[in-house]
Amino acid sequence: YRVFNQQTKDGKDMHHLSQRLGDAIGSIINVKDESDLDGFLGGGNISFLDTQIGGLDDFELVCFLVIQDDAPPKASKEEFHLVIAGSREFRDYDRLEQEVDAYLRQVAGEKLVTILSGTADGADRMGEQYAARKGLNIQRFPADWAHFGRAAAVKRNAEMAQAADAAIVFWDGKSAGAGNMIQCAKSAQIPCKIVKFED
Repeated sequence: YRVFNQQTKDGKDMHHLSQRLGDAIGSIINVKDESDLDGFLGGGNISFLDTQIGGLDDFELVCFLVIQDDAPPKASKEEFHLVIAGSREFRDYDRLEQEVDAYLRQVAGEKLVTILSGTADGADRMGEQYAARKGLNIQRFPADWAHFGRAAAVKRNAEMAQAADAAIVFWDGKSAGAGNMIQCAKSAQIPCKIVKFED
């Protein structure tokens, strides 16, 4: 449900689902019209009703069920998802901006960029700051400590890697969380730039 809420801005932007519903209604109308005509031409008993189903306005939506893959969707050709992650001790925003600018020119080209953040202090939060300054979309992946305990960060990192096209990790060579993000990127077979720094 988190992915669904992110895609629809917590249900405020449902236009793509409304379009699919309209297509489904149109398909139902076409099938019904063809069925009525076949029955008439085939000599079967059929009555043409005075009131015909005209479109979406003739239906009342009582509820809906959305079924999709449980993994976050991969980026389309027009979009590029970049993980900005790293050690909590990383505090050099100017360097982060310089490194990310250069990396995006190399890997994203003219694509629409979305920044993926694990929401931790340090590089993650500065990645969100970078996105805000550049007018880029942000997709947040907070670790669910309440449900997964100490495994929450590892699970979160894996989800981010699966949703991303590339990653840039600011690592002091010691942070276990940043090191795990690098491993998750390798496992997902996405490009990962490692920017090393000293405390």
